[in-house]
Amino acid sequence: MKFISFCVNRPIATMMMLSILIFFGLISLWRIPVDLFPNVSHPQLSIVTKFENASSEEIEKNITKPLEEELSFLKNLEYIRSLSQEGESRIELMFRWGTHMDFAALETREKIDLVKSRLPEDANDPILERYNPNAQAILMIHAAGETQSQTENLREICHAQVKPILERILGIAQVKIFGGEEKEIEVALNPHHLKSYGLSSEEVIHALKTSNISSRGGTLREGNIDLLIKTSSKLTSTEDILNTVVGEKNKKLIYLKNLGTAQVISKIKKDHAFLNGEPSVTLALYKEPSGNTLSISKKFLKLKSTLEKESHLKLKVTYDQADIIKDSLSMVKSNALQGALLTILILFIFLKNFSTTFIVAISIPFSVICSFFLLYTNGVTLNIFSLAGIALALGMVVDASIVILENIFEHLSQDIKPKTAAINATIEVGGAVIASTLTTLAVFVPILFVKGPLGIIFKDLSLSIIYGLIFSMIISFSFIPMIAALILKPPSKEKLEDRIDRWKNIVLQGLSILNQVYHLGTKIAKMYEDLLRRFTLTPKELYKKALEQTHMGEKTIEIIQTTVEKQFERTLKEAIQSWKSRVSVIAVVFILFFVSLLFIPKTEFLPEALQNHYELNVHYPPGTSLLATQEGCKAIDTYLRTLPNISQTHLKIVAAQGTFLIYFVKPKKALKTLSDMRHHLRKIPDIHFSVSALSPLNAITSGLETRSLDFKMKGPDIAILKAKSKLFSEEIKKIEGVTAVAISHESSAPEMKVIIDQDKAADMALTSQIIARSLKDQLYGIEATTLSQEGKKDISVVVRSKTGALDTLQKLKDLMIPSPLNIHVPLSSIATFEEVFSPSMLPREEKERTLTLLTSIDSSTAPDTVIQHLPNIKLPSDYSFTIGPQIKLFKKSFSDLKIAIIVAIILIYMVMAAQFESLLHPFTILFSVPLSLIGVTASLVLFREYLSISAYIGIIILAGIAVNNAIVLIDYINILRRRGIDREEAILQAGKRRLRPILMTSLTTIFGMIPMALGIGSGAELYQPLAIVMVGGMISSTLLTLLFIPTIYCFFDDLGDILGFGLLKLQVLWQKKSSSPL
Repeated sequence: MKFISFCVNRPIATMMMLSILIFFGLISLWRIPVDLFPNVSHPQLSIVTKFENASSEEIEKNITKPLEEELSFLKNLEYIRSLSQEGESRIELMFRWGTHMDFAALETREKIDLVKSRLPEDANDPILERYNPNAQAILMIHAAGETQSQTENLREICHAQVKPILERILGIAQVKIFGGEEKEIEVALNPHHLKSYGLSSEEVIHALKTSNISSRGGTLREGNIDLLIKTSSKLTSTEDILNTVVGEKNKKLIYLKNLGTAQVISKIKKDHAFLNGEPSVTLALYKEPSGNTLSISKKFLKLKSTLEKESHLKLKVTYDQADIIKDSLSMVKSNALQGALLTILILFIFLKNFSTTFIVAISIPFSVICSFFLLYTNGVTLNIFSLAGIALALGMVVDASIVILENIFEHLSQDIKPKTAAINATIEVGGAVIASTLTTLAVFVPILFVKGPLGIIFKDLSLSIIYGLIFSMIISFSFIPMIAALILKPPSKEKLEDRIDRWKNIVLQGLSILNQVYHLGTKIAKMYEDLLRRFTLTPKELYKKALEQTHMGEKTIEIIQTTVEKQFERTLKEAIQSWKSRVSVIAVVFILFFVSLLFIPKTEFLPEALQNHYELNVHYPPGTSLLATQEGCKAIDTYLRTLPNISQTHLKIVAAQGTFLIYFVKPKKALKTLSDMRHHLRKIPDIHFSVSALSPLNAITSGLETRSLDFKMKGPDIAILKAKSKLFSEEIKKIEGVTAVAISHESSAPEMKVIIDQDKAADMALTSQIIARSLKDQLYGIEATTLSQEGKKDISVVVRSKTGALDTLQKLKDLMIPSPLNIHVPLSSIATFEEVFSPSMLPREEKERTLTLLTSIDSSTAPDTVIQHLPNIKLPSDYSFTIGPQIKLFKKSFSDLKIAIIVAIILIYMVMAAQFESLLHPFTILFSVPLSLIGVTASLVLFREYLSISAYIGIIILAGIAVNNAIVLIDYINILRRRGIDREEAILQAGKRRLRPILMTSLTTIFGMIPMALGIGSGAELYQPLAIVMVGGMISSTLLTLLFIPTIYCFFDDLGDILGFGLLKLQVLWQKKSSSPL
C-alpha cells in the first residue's frame, strides 16, 4: 500500500529508482560474456599409464586391476571404467554431480601413490587428467603452399611458423596438425661395418647425443662484470652427423660415415588428411575450458592476413564453431524480437490505444534489461539457454501489467481520480498478481535443484525467466500505476471518427512537411511520383485509403470482441445455471483429458540436432593398416561427395579409423541425406560407424546422442562375452526401429609372439631387453637426438640398422641380434614364433570385463521403445546384461523431472493457499494443470515431437503459468462475493470483467513464443519442444479455464457447504450430548 502510494505520488523518484536498475542492467549487458552454452564442470577424471611393449592382457593384469582396486574406494564415485590396450592403461572415474573436483583430484592422487610401488618398474608413472569438455576443435584451418617447395614442406612450415603464433592467442589450449609430410634424418648403420669396428648401435646413439649438447659451464668474473660460460656443441647438418666421432681403433678415429649413411627422408606416416578428396594439411585449434570461442575466432581472423604474409601460405577456414554460435544466438535474438513485436501487436489490438499499449509494452524492455544485472552478478553467460529464457519470458512479463492496467481502467470508468484509481486498482488486484507471479516462480525452484547435464542445460533458462518475472512484478507495482496516473484520464465521449480525425490532422501536418521536401525535387522523389502514378493514387488519396482501412479494422476488432464477450457470457451462464449443466461440462473436460493421455508420445532425451556440420566416425577391425584404412575411407569420401546436399568433406585418417567432417548446404535436409548415407555404409562389411552433429552441446551431454543407445555385457571370460554379445545383438536387430548393432572392442588384432628361450639367450649373453631393443631398432629405429633448424621445426635424428625392410616372417627370423660377446646371433636360434589373435583392447566397467552393444535407431523410433522390447536371454551366473550409463542418465533425468513436477504442484498449491487463506480454492485452481495437458498432447502430436527433456521442462513451467488465469478469475469472484453479490452473479461478472485481461495475458504469452515454437535456426531443436508444449498447453488451458474453472468452483463450493453443514451439525450434537445429564 505505502509502496504503491509512494510510486504514484513521487513519479520523479520512481523514475530515478527504475533508471538506476536500467543503468546497472545496461552495464551488465555490456560486460556479460557471450558463448553458445553455459560453462560446464564435468565430475570426471582420467588416469593414463604408459607401459611400452606390453600387451593388453599384461596391462590389464599389472596396471589396470591394481589401480581399480584402490580407486574404487574413492568418495562420491559414481562408476569406474577402464580400457587396457597395447602399451597403455586408461581409467575413467565418474563422480556424482556436485562433487568438489579439486578435493576429488587430491584424493585420487593419494590413492595412486599407494599403488605406485606395486606397478611394473618399466611402466611410466600414472598421469591424472581432468575431463576436457572442449576436446572438440573450435577452428579447422586448411593450409596451402604457393610454391612446389612449400607444398612439399607444408607440415614443417605450419609447425614452425604458423602453430607458435596460433598458440599465443589468448584462450587457445592446443594446436594440432594433421596430414602432410614430416621429415627426419635417418642414420642407416651397416651391421657388417659395426661388427668389423667392434661397435654397437648404442655407442653410435651415445656419440650423437654427446656431440649435440649445450651446457652451462659456470661464471667468470672480469672486473665488475660476471660472464656466463656456456659450452655449445651443436649438430647443424647431415655433414656434421657423418663427421661425428663414434670411437677409435688402432689409434685411428672412427667417424659415423665409416659405419653408415645419413640423409633426410620422409617419416613413416601415422595419419592422413584430405579436403574434398585432395591431400591436405589441417590445423585444428582447441580452446581452454575458460576460453571464449567468439573472442578466439575474432582474434584469428585478425591474424590471418598477417600469418599468410609472413608464412607465404594460403589459410582457409573450413570449420569455425563461432559461426554456429553466432547463428544460434542471432536466431534466438531474432525469435525474441519477433515474439516481442507480436506481443505488442496483440496488446494494441485489445487496447486500441497507443498510450496504453506503450504503458504495458514498456514492461518488456524494462524487465529484460534489468534482468541482465542479476544474470551477470550470478555468473550466467549470454548463451542460447539464457537468451531462450528471455525470449520465453517476453510474453509473460506483461501479464502483471495487463491485469493492473485493466483494473485501473475499470476504476477510471467509475469517475475516480487517476491517482486514486491507480492506487486502489493496483491494491485490489495486487494479491492476485503476486500469487500468479509466485506460482510461476515456484515451478523453477525444483528445476534449479536438478543436477547433472539436465540441470546445466536448463538452469540458465530458468534463471532468465525468474529474473525477468521478478522485475516485471516490480515494474507492474511501481511504473505502471505511476505512469497510468500521469497519462490515463477518465474515458471521454470522443467517438472513433473524432479520434481518426484528430490523428488525421497530425498526419496531414507531417505530410505537408514531406510535401515541401518533395518539391525540392530529386531523382528518388521523381521515381516515387512515377510509382504513385502507376497506381493512379496521389499521396493524399493513398493516405485517405489507409485511414479508411484503419477505420474498418478498428470496427471489425470491436465487433469481434463484442461478439466474443456476449457469446462467452451466454455460454458461461448456461454452464453454471444447473447441477446437470455443471456435471456435463466437467464430464466433457475429463473425457478430453483421459483421451489425450492415450496419445501421449514416447520419450526421448533430446531431439536430434539439425546442424550444418556432422561428424562421421568409421572404425575398421584392429590391425587394419593405415594404407588399407586410407583406401576404404577414400572410397567412402568419394561416395559422400556425390550426395547433393553435401558441400564439403574433411577427412582425417589414422590406422583402423577415419573421421569425416561433413558440411551440409541445407540443415533441414540433412536428416534425409544422413539416412541415405547410413543405408550405404551398412552395406560395407567389417566396419562400425557412428554419426553425430558437430555441436558444442556434446560438451555438456558428453556426446549423448538420441539416435543411439548402449547396452553392457559383463563377465570374466572375453570369449563367452563375445559369444553372448553376438546373440544379444542379433535379437536386438529384430526390434522395429533398430537400424544397426555393433559390438565395441570385440575384435582381436593379429599378433606375432616372439617367445625367447631364456637359456639359449643367456648362453649368448643376451637379455630380453637387448633383444626387444634390437627389434625396435630394426622396425622403427631409435631417436638419438634432434637437429635444430632456423625457422623450421626441429628434425629428429633416428638411428636404425641398414638390413632392409622386415616385410616377411622369414626376414624377421633371420634378423641378426648383436651380442655383448661381439657376435651376431640369428633371432630364430634363440626364439620361437607363434601367430595369435589377442584382444587389442580390454574394456572394463565396475571392475568387470565389459563389451558394449552400440545400438543405432532411426529418427521415427523413440529410445524407450527399444528399451521396452529388449530380449530376455538366460546368462551364466557370473555374466550380466545391463543398460549403459547413457540410458541410466536418460531414465534418471525423467525420474528427476517427474519429482520436479510433483514438487512444483505442491509449491503452487502452498502459494495459492496462503493467498486465498483457503485449502479448497487452490485445489479448484489446480484443475487448470490437467486442462493444459490436453493442449500439450495435441501440440506434440501435431508437430510430431517426442516427449523430450525440453518438453518436460515446458510442462513444469506450464504448470505455473496455467493457473494464473484461474487465480485472477477466482480472486475476483471472491472479491465480488465479499461485497454481497451472490455466487452465480459474481461468477458472471468476474467472467465478463476478467475475460479481456485473461485473453490478453494468454495471447501475449502464446504469440511471444510462436517464433520459438516454429523452430527456425541452428540450435532451435533444444528449445522448440519446450515452446511447442507451452503454446499448446496455454491455448487449451485458456479456452477451457474460462468455462471449466467456474463450473468446478461451484462444485467445490457446494461441497464445502455440505461439509461445513455436516461439521456444524456434529458440533451441535456434541454440545447437546455434553450438556445432557448423566
